[in-house]
Amino acid sequence: MALKGSLIDTVLEAARERCEALEKEATRFENRRFPSQGPRILLNLVRRTNDAIKGSLRAIAEDTELRELLTPEQFELKVYRHTEFLPYLHWLLSFLQGAEVYDTPYALIPPLRRFLRKCLADSEVIFSSQHELNYSFFEVAENIRRLYENAGEEKFKELVKEFPSNFIAITFPSVETNHVLLHCMIAHEIGHGIFVRDKLHEKLFPLVRIDHIEITRFARHVTKPEHPKSQLELLPTELQVRQSLTKKINDSIDGWLNELCSDAIGLCLFGPAYYFAFLNFIVSFHYFDKTALTHPAPRLRLRLLSEMIADGDSTETLGYAPYFDDNVSRLYESWKKEASTERELGDPLYRIVSQAVTPLLKMIANTAIESSKELIYKTEQFNKTDELCRLLVNVIPPVELVRTHGAEREITDLVSVLNAGWQVYLSSMEEFAKNLRLDSSKNGPESKERLLQILLKSVELLETITRWKEVQIAIKGTRH
Repeated sequence: MALKGSLIDTVLEAARERCEALEKEATRFENRRFPSQGPRILLNLVRRTNDAIKGSLRAIAEDTELRELLTPEQFELKVYRHTEFLPYLHWLLSFLQGAEVYDTPYALIPPLRRFLRKCLADSEVIFSSQHELNYSFFEVAENIRRLYENAGEEKFKELVKEFPSNFIAITFPSVETNHVLLHCMIAHEIGHGIFVRDKLHEKLFPLVRIDHIEITRFARHVTKPEHPKSQLELLPTELQVRQSLTKKINDSIDGWLNELCSDAIGLCLFGPAYYFAFLNFIVSFHYFDKTALTHPAPRLRLRLLSEMIADGDSTETLGYAPYFDDNVSRLYESWKKEASTERELGDPLYRIVSQAVTPLLKMIANTAIESSKELIYKTEQFNKTDELCRLLVNVIPPVELVRTHGAEREITDLVSVLNAGWQVYLSSMEEFAKNLRLDSSKNGPESKERLLQILLKSVELLETITRWKEVQIAIKGTRH
């Protein structure tokens, strides 16, 4: 039964080569600079796991008694229980590729991490730029734990004992790295985390009413006997089609509720800044009525956000609209009107999903507001951004509000700076460019670039002030 010289030796040698290549890549990252500790935590797990796999493979290769006892199939399975980690380690390492200081808006990462940890306590995060026009959210800790604990080896379970209970990877488009205003889209990704944490699916899905008559009608249409009798037995029955459609519709409703609720939470967290970022990002490459199984059309999403922004005392509105300046108010009214225009979807499946989800928009808004609670960006905060806008237009980093002739200063916050930035970007760029003394022919791209630079510097100053305050509090604590 000896396996020496067999295929299993080739498997062991090839696996060792994969581990060595992974070790070289991990070593390369050791000397890189990252803007937060999340990448280091992930890198440490990858390296320790890779070392454990290498050690196990070495022990297996040297265990001659084991080779005699096990069949080739059993031996291969034992090796596989270790090497199955390798593709997953490569995937984890891919997040580090875009997480270095020069691949991220590094000044924005520490305050974003701080904000995320306020929303999702005990979470660690890695922000990574990727070569795709998309923002995404991955909660990797649960999958890591499941994989390591199911491996059947105690040493793998030990590797994840100190790993954070929640570890989130958020990606953003690498070509937009320095567009700090566009990164307000990250509020939507945080919304996904809150949606899962608070089990909002369980609150919303029972309220859905699906038109089963329409599903039956659609299934009958699909299974019309228009084929030769000899082919009918090869085709699915009406019942099979109906069951398949119902499952697909349920899955689609799941996705739509998740996306819409994450939009609503994003608005609660970042206020109008998320609304402006969503519009600027999504409509740049998405047809306004393009619908997918996992995502509703931008029109429906914008309708939800526009209704939540509107003035009102109901539990479904946040009331930012009255505080817009005249220019932004005109834009908002135009977008709101367009979003409220009804368009019938051509695909009958999406039509059924839309008819089930659309009546729940107010409940989705209410659920998001209730789930966000003390995290909501309040109208009182947004109202103060007028003064921040005046500072920004005059090329001054908007990090503090001056009160009573300069005698009293109020430090602002990350979300207020981003909201001020969006209002200047939408309403006051001509005045901003004038104060920069730019050539009129360069007003567009260069003034936008300068605005983004000042905003990043503002965020960096705010983080410095926040850290200094934390140090002062810590020093006072040690004295008592």
